[in-house]
Amino acid sequence: MFNWNDRFNSEPIPPPEPETFTQRMERFIEKHGKGRCFLVAFAVLAVLLIAIIIGLSIHTNAYFEPGMVVFALIGVGVIAYGIAAFIYAHGFWEFAHMFTVQGGEPTDWAIFKIRMHGVFMIGLTYFFAVAMFF
Repeated sequence: MFNWNDRFNSEPIPPPEPETFTQRMERFIEKHGKGRCFLVAFAVLAVLLIAIIIGLSIHTNAYFEPGMVVFALIGVGVIAYGIAAFIYAHGFWEFAHMFTVQGGEPTDWAIFKIRMHGVFMIGLTYFFAVAMFF
């Protein structure tokens, strides 16, 4: 009977330990670089926001007003902040605590809160983009 282990003369490889979402994300950012990840995510979400505003204005027969353009620009800025908070959570923590903590490290909970704040800001922007038309 044929046995693969005899052919390669080695032990079977154990399955890898399961990764957490944070570990996968950090490995992805390490592979591609933070700046590139930020720019790609920002471009995708900004285009999506503008597409939502244009699509909803066409759907509701609304005209573009200066307020819509200002809202879109503010929304793009908030999306950039949300993505930056998600990707650069350590930098946000260091900036917020630069005068109060010397040589300290953020806890996992603090990093999680900063990242969830970024996700919340992005979600809030899209909520208001949709709610503006209804």
